[in-house]
Amino acid sequence: MQCYAEKQALGDVSQELLDTQVNPAVWEISGHIVLKRRDDYEEASEASAWRLLAVVSLSEARFEEVKAYIFDAACLVQSQVDLEIDDAIYAPVPVGPSAVGEGCLVIP
Repeated sequence: MQCYAEKQALGDVSQELLDTQVNPAVWEISGHIVLKRRDDYEEASEASAWRLLAVVSLSEARFEEVKAYIFDAACLVQSQVDLEIDDAIYAPVPVGPSAVGEGCLVIP
């Protein structure tokens, strides 16, 4: 999923951030932030890194939507052993038609 690219396409990324030319995918893959402008490098801080992460991260609602889509595609259902415990157990179950597009092969 390209959360940042999606937000760029929708115009939800500030021009200030676009001007930095930071590619979050490179950061995620390499573990390094590539800063192309001297000012960005000199002003780099933990706070600026968190700002970038906030822009490229999924909202809680979108994360749950993506998670449900993945479980559906993998024919899994999330069930909690104890409602007070955050840990969940995933068990394969038969499901009806999925949200996966026609012609897509899903191998559970």
